[in-house]
Amino acid sequence: MKLSMPQFACSVRREVPSAGVHLARCTGMWDIGTQKGFFEGGHTVARRLILSFEVADQFHSRWGTPLGIWWRYTASLHGKSRLRRHIEGWLDCNLEEQHLESFELPSLLGKPCQLVIGHAPNTVNPRATVEQILPVPANVTLPDAMNDPSYFSLDSPNMEMFDSLPQAIRTMISASPEWQEIKQGQPANDLTADSVAA
Repeated sequence: MKLSMPQFACSVRREVPSAGVHLARCTGMWDIGTQKGFFEGGHTVARRLILSFEVADQFHSRWGTPLGIWWRYTASLHGKSRLRRHIEGWLDCNLEEQHLESFELPSLLGKPCQLVIGHAPNTVNPRATVEQILPVPANVTLPDAMNDPSYFSLDSPNMEMFDSLPQAIRTMISASPEWQEIKQGQPANDLTADSVAA
């Protein structure tokens, strides 16, 4: 006997923070190497960096764990870069040229902030975007992060840390020319003068 089974479209909706201002903490900083991108109608190739944040005021409806968000940046502290604008908003200061050489990007790991989150339209999986990063008000204290800080740099790769990264992040790193050089036993290229590796 032939059975006719209905076909169901299968889609998984992942939970993302709602649009608005959220308390958060930076828990991940990952150098993903040179990647292709798209900017103002053209293709770009640049060293990229991902910052990962644990949202302190919204939780997964099933697991009860804090929601998270990653955001990808060009790894540059040039005056017009999004990374620099976001860091200056976060620290509520201007990164003057004389301070750039001594600024340690990993010092942001574990640091609390406020994220201004937007939503990009997507019918299957909603995509949250980081529009701004702001300091936390002086009278506000965040709970301790659930996730341990996670830092990975292709300039001094820690392979145990690499293995612990999310699969999507490992895939991006593995596609970079810096990773290919490491696998071949060659050092990763240094960043240009106006760039900072994660």
